[in-house]
Amino acid sequence: MDVDPYELLVRWYLRFNGYLGVENFVLHDTVEGGNVQVGETDILAVRFPHSREDPGFALQNDHKLMDEGAVRDGLIDFVVAEVKGRRHDTLNDVWRTPAGDVKTDRIAYLIRWLGPLSDDKTIREVAARLQTSDGVVHGHFVFRVVLFARNVQRQLTLKQITFHDIAHFLVHVRAPCWKDRGFGARSPHNQWHPFIKEIWKIADPQAGQDAQAKIDAILELLNQTASQRAKPAAQQAQANA
Repeated sequence: MDVDPYELLVRWYLRFNGYLGVENFVLHDTVEGGNVQVGETDILAVRFPHSREDPGFALQNDHKLMDEGAVRDGLIDFVVAEVKGRRHDTLNDVWRTPAGDVKTDRIAYLIRWLGPLSDDKTIREVAARLQTSDGVVHGHFVFRVVLFARNVQRQLTLKQITFHDIAHFLVHVRAPCWKDRGFGARSPHNQWHPFIKEIWKIADPQAGQDAQAKIDAILELLNQTASQRAKPAAQQAQANA
């Protein structure tokens, strides 16, 4: 598997909730006359206020992810998603205190690329506020940082969603929705990524396991896939040593 399974899961979770996204967005800066990479964001995503999917009934979104103010006030919701699949991964330094001009510049780079604001002074003001909070409202927009990880990092105040939360949503809300609504069969998803289809197969209400066993199976699949993906990289590193 070429992509990180945790990042892939989060990308599809955002999609299931109406977000359009781009993954592995690289930040650049000019240093001593040359252009270099200075950082990377796992996923940038945007959700428009009237987004809904209706295959015969309105699909329910995850309240853990949705911003109440954005939903209430009809705001366009921009999300910077940081995905930390390994046990000891920490949040990228740009989102940690202390704040500073360099960090503000890099966040402004993201906001400028997303494109909702035209004035550089406003972009930097929003970037500076976002560096020390999980959400900033400006006009018709809300900008948020969301951390996706194995466990909640209690020292952080920003929005956090665990992979268990995502599995819970898939098992209890999204996968069984067709059956809960009395449909005779679920809609086909042949074009989905094979890994997501494998997760859906586990979450299927006809799979026969109880809900907690399904959640555990999804988390174990993520862990095993990530471990298998890491082996070739480790072997290559040893060969190059």
